[in-house]
Amino acid sequence: MRHLECGANILLQRKEKLSGTEDTGPLSDEVDEDLTPFFSRLDIQVTSFIDDRATLLPMIVPQGSFCLSGAVPDAFSSIDQARSCQCKIMHQLFHYIHTYQEEFSISQRERTFPEGLPSNVKNMAFNLSHQLHRWSAAFDGFYARSSPNMNPFDFRAGMVLKIHQKTACLMLEVPHPTHDNEYAAIVFMARQLLPTSVSSVRNTLVTQAPASCSMDTGAVAPLYFVAMNSANPSRRQEALAVLRSSRRPEGVWGGMLVAKVARRYLQLKKGRTQMEGGVPKVAEHFDFKVEGL
Repeated sequence: MRHLECGANILLQRKEKLSGTEDTGPLSDEVDEDLTPFFSRLDIQVTSFIDDRATLLPMIVPQGSFCLSGAVPDAFSSIDQARSCQCKIMHQLFHYIHTYQEEFSISQRERTFPEGLPSNVKNMAFNLSHQLHRWSAAFDGFYARSSPNMNPFDFRAGMVLKIHQKTACLMLEVPHPTHDNEYAAIVFMARQLLPTSVSSVRNTLVTQAPASCSMDTGAVAPLYFVAMNSANPSRRQEALAVLRSSRRPEGVWGGMLVAKVARRYLQLKKGRTQMEGGVPKVAEHFDFKVEGL
């Protein structure tokens, strides 16, 4: 809901800038812009929240705080430490992409990413990628040592963190057929994760240790990312199928609704439909009714 409110404010400011008015009433004028990138970047927003969706992301990150030395330890001591470290990296990823969204979009569209980025932006991308790979190495070691004695809550949380790490790495790349194995791994882990989301909570007999952290299922966002970005049509269909089978909502995100949005987006993209005309036109494409517009 906060994202919707922020989006409405952005459109209001855009309208005021174009019309030169300070009208605070309903947005009756359409804003002429291509909103396709907006829908394709929803995956960044929802994935960046991980398990703390109720908290507003820090939109202002001090310059120089990207990928500080020592931000990722050589080894994690708990799931909670791994989660906290990943959250910091994801916040930086969110800030990086949205701060340099124009450069990022042009570079990806022209297939010059990351070489086509300005040197300072490119260095940040490399640093983020390095941090994500360091996180993966530290987490894999911890998981190999600890998984035999983990309770179902932490075991599931570990799968969620690994899914988000793979998704974040792909966010820093141009979609390419060579990434299909990574997309396939996300779909596979998410498929394994969803059936255990309720059963593991109820199964107290196999609990071997108290849970170290509480985490939402966290599978809908990465599946949405695969459905929107994979270069393999079969992989996108697999992700959509898993989304449609997900009956448990994650925050405000439901698998069936997300599958509908992704499927409709892909249909429009395949038909080369330009989703222009602001929110009312996009809502019309997606069969959503927007009151007051």
